Amino acid sequence: MSVDPSKVPPFGLVPSNVFMDKRLNARHLRVLGILYSHANKMFVCWLYLSTLVGLTGIDRRDLQRTLRSLE
Repeated sequence: MSVDPSKVPPFGLVPSNVFMDKRLNARHLRVLGILYSHANKMFVCWLYLSTLVGLTGIDRRDLQRTLRSLE
């Protein structure tokens, strides 16, 4: 899926402790960055999996695994 770059929020507020968590790898940080940049004021994000695939460049199966590991 192709994502229009002009529709992507320019930034997201990610808590600094996310970057200090040694359990998280680059894939986790990429996914969290996209989720935080699309979250509302209550930190709720409702992106379709296909949108996440397009924004992160991570294939669907690996993205599902990454999301499960972040729960």
